[in-house]
Amino acid sequence: MKQSSLLFSTSFHKGLTLFSLVIAIGVGAWLRTYHLDYPSIGYHNMKENEYLGILMNYWQEGLSWERKVYFYAGHLENPIYNWYPQVPLLSYVGYFLWSLFGESLWIIRLHIVLFSLGTIVLTYLLIEKMTKDRTLAILNASLMAVLPVN
Repeated sequence: MKQSSLLFSTSFHKGLTLFSLVIAIGVGAWLRTYHLDYPSIGYHNMKENEYLGILMNYWQEGLSWERKVYFYAGHLENPIYNWYPQVPLLSYVGYFLWSLFGESLWIIRLHIVLFSLGTIVLTYLLIEKMTKDRTLAILNASLMAVLPVN
């Protein structure tokens, strides 16, 4: 009799843990997709504007290893650009997504949202593996779900 109640208790806690994780992911998804299609303007979107500028350059001129960012004189025939030694991974992924789904701002932001939601699951798995405490893992995953930047 005692074994069956222990089994019920363990399966109940596993179900509650899974339910809590799904709720955390749902809240995180809602917070990250709210106004996903807002225009990219303003001071707080400077990095996004930079990567979108690189992506637009790739879209018009084709992919290259150069990271061209037109800060000024972009309208001239031979514009002046700054060159960075970093590989613009977000712009490459954006180019691939635009090739598949068409030119859209929300599709560029969607892959960032999906990776961000993946960090919630990875946080849960990492904390649960390190501490063997599901409650602590759920609390950390829930905190990760509501953090504005992760």
